[in-house]
Amino acid sequence: MAKNGKFAGPSAADNDYAPALKGAATSAVIKALDTLTVAIRSTI
Repeated sequence: MAKNGKFAGPSAADNDYAPALKGAATSAVIKALDTLTVAIRSTI
């Protein structure tokens, strides 16, 4: 969709949030993998 005559897409405002989102996603994945590792070790 167009906003103010411009097509929606990547913009300078979006670029500000990208590093924070990547960091949060990476942290969540690492925590999930750590939890799985602990669960697997406790069952063996």
